[in-house]
Amino acid sequence: IKSNSSKKRKVSLLFDHLEPEELSDHLTYLEFKSFRRISFPDYQNYIINGCVKDNPTMERSITLCNGISQWVQLMVLNRPTPQLRAEVFIKFIHVAQTLHQLQNFNTLMAVIGGLCHSSISRLKET
Repeated sequence: IKSNSSKKRKVSLLFDHLEPEELSDHLTYLEFKSFRRISFPDYQNYIINGCVKDNPTMERSITLCNGISQWVQLMVLNRPTPQLRAEVFIKFIHVAQTLHQLQNFNTLMAVIGGLCHSSISRLKET
């Protein structure tokens, strides 16, 4: 039986090898691909029904946003030391600044949402 301490932590090679500007460009491209598929009737359907049921295009867009937010959280939390977590946090701050410059506000809010999650803010105590 293996102990929990022997589990390997998963890290994102993409994140570790890209500068914040490059990462922001990639995230913006993903957002663009998702956003351009949403039609006016998709928005109307969402407003009328108040949910994404039977609206797969909007659902995919929301899932992407939530996925980015969760990924940000995991990238910070999966680092073993406070120093490494702080480095990842700072890198995401730079990503957020670049997303703001690119006017990619949806992904910007996903990144900020991930950084402001309660699981991250509790790290102040460590």
